[in-house]
Amino acid sequence: MPNDLQIPHLNATNYNTWSGLMTACLQSKGIWCIVSGAKTQPLLSGILTAGELAALKLYHENRNKACGMIYLHLDNDQKIHVEAVKDDLIQMWDALKAVHQQKCPGNRFNAYDDLFSIRKEEGETLQTLINRVERAVVLIQQLRPKDFDLAKLDEELASLTLIRALPDEYNAFASSLLLLNKMDKATIHQAFVTEDIQRCRCASDMPAVATAFQTTLTPSASKQKCAFCNMSNHVMDKCHKFINVQKEAKEHVKNACKGNRANKAQEAT
Repeated sequence: MPNDLQIPHLNATNYNTWSGLMTACLQSKGIWCIVSGAKTQPLLSGILTAGELAALKLYHENRNKACGMIYLHLDNDQKIHVEAVKDDLIQMWDALKAVHQQKCPGNRFNAYDDLFSIRKEEGETLQTLINRVERAVVLIQQLRPKDFDLAKLDEELASLTLIRALPDEYNAFASSLLLLNKMDKATIHQAFVTEDIQRCRCASDMPAVATAFQTTLTPSASKQKCAFCNMSNHVMDKCHKFINVQKEAKEHVKNACKGNRANKAQEAT
């Protein structure tokens, strides 16, 4: 049991550490061979012998023991991945591996990014630095499909460089690229060209959009209302009644001024 207690629970980020320790623990108990498929259920003859029954019983005991050990070392949010197969040891192991080691371009990109981002930490020995690099390389190797070759590696490295070179304003575009099933050079180049075209179109459409937006902010004539006569379809400075009243007021003021001047002239004489 002391070995079991040293194995951390599997969570969303520690699969590589967890799987290595769990493998070692199962090996130490002599039951990893069942998980790996190297040891299968004993073949039985038509008439079971005591030896065959004992071997069959031991096989099932070891298989159940391994299932229990794996399940007990999972975080609660990881148990959902094996609930349907928790009685099948091999399917449990394969299900967890499929979830945490998806061999897709996006995961390899992140693994490459982690590798190229490694820097010696303050106080870290060079041997520790070597070990960190080696672990990062092993993870990349585990994420490669079986038909992965040097030509595909070259293309992925070129694609990785292009994506890493994008500034923050392209984060959404970069994230969409990581969802692609293929990250070959031709696919990435086409995606870059398409994105460039779309951004140019958006830039050229901005003046028209701004004009349209300004138009929507200006009330239409049918929705305007005169503050003077309270009628719709026009504003006050275009209102005929308001204009006429203005003219009459000006004439009234003008005539009043003339009358005042005449009165003052008579008083002076």
